[in-house]
Amino acid sequence: MNRISGFLRVSVSLVFMVLAVGCEAEKKEVLVDAPPLAYVGSESCAETDCHADIYADFVKSGHPYKVQKLNGVAPTFPAGTSAGVPNPPAGTSWTDFEYIIGGYGWKARFLKSDGFVYGTGGSGGGQGLNQYNLATSAFADYNKTSETKYDYNCFVCHTTGADPDSAWKPNMFGNFQFTGIQCEECHDKGSQHAFNPDGIPMLIDRTNALCGKCHQRGGYTATVPVKSGFVEHHEQYNELKASPHSNLSCVTCHDPHKGLLYFRDNSNGNMKIECTSSGCHTGKIQNGPHASVDCAKCHMAYTGKSAVAANVHKGDISSHIFKINDNAFPKDSMFTIGSMTGSGSIRLVSGKSTGVTLDWACYSCHKDGNNVGGTGSTKSLSELSAYDVHP
Repeated sequence: MNRISGFLRVSVSLVFMVLAVGCEAEKKEVLVDAPPLAYVGSESCAETDCHADIYADFVKSGHPYKVQKLNGVAPTFPAGTSAGVPNPPAGTSWTDFEYIIGGYGWKARFLKSDGFVYGTGGSGGGQGLNQYNLATSAFADYNKTSETKYDYNCFVCHTTGADPDSAWKPNMFGNFQFTGIQCEECHDKGSQHAFNPDGIPMLIDRTNALCGKCHQRGGYTATVPVKSGFVEHHEQYNELKASPHSNLSCVTCHDPHKGLLYFRDNSNGNMKIECTSSGCHTGKIQNGPHASVDCAKCHMAYTGKSAVAANVHKGDISSHIFKINDNAFPKDSMFTIGSMTGSGSIRLVSGKSTGVTLDWACYSCHKDGNNVGGTGSTKSLSELSAYDVHP
């Protein structure tokens, strides 16, 4: 019995060893066969219909077009989106530029083959008239007296796979894998997932910190930078932190694959929920003549400026503070001292904004005492403060 028992034990052990070696060999085979982790490009996501629907939405959004290589011709954008940039700056041709920055939403700037932004200058001055504003179909000055490199500090939020440890042009800090914000900028390198879609998942990060990599200037804080009386142009993370909705996720309201400017799913843009039907603000309906006005019209007033401001009460970027301060205070009370003519920030009390002032919220439609604003009736701040929009 002992010899048989010993034989069985040895036999079983050998079987387990063979199985273990086989499993290990299988693991090694998978690891050997899987490609190194690397960028493969957004087009791979649409292949074999894996993510064709998502890709179709994504390529109509603004993210892929933050930077484009020109190849000697005007930049192109999807049908039904941007009108594009019809001409380069005066005295130049498309062959003078290697890349264009923007052109999808608000403005465009032009990159020379040496990596410098065209028309900017140092002590000798620059040519100016080097930023094309889509809202006015006209050129304006950008950094005319300050020579501007297009290096990592800029393109880290315009490209995919930005790397500070190399140079994309001689003496130009940083390099990148792809122009524009492609799928892998948010989902990480995709070579292994493309090799084994079912077995190797991509990164799915729904935290606000991911969006905040680029949609902030004030760091991961509630500090909202302001310049010359307008919020700087990509401060959505900071504004949300300073708002009563700081506990919400960006993707609670937004589909990150869909653009805001040209394709709107409902009255609130590409937002996935309605404010009054989601259970959050049930019963908060508007009063009288405001009954048909979208919540965002007032609560997401245009406090920011990217390219062109319509007037002192209306920029071209929506606020994400949401709260409205219904006291009869002008907009300078919303900012720290110096913000109206120089640089500053939104004033905070216990880490939160006291709210967007009534001139921002109301003068897109109404006019102020100087006849500045929208096409509606003239209203003083005192009159606006006395009106109860939410009875």
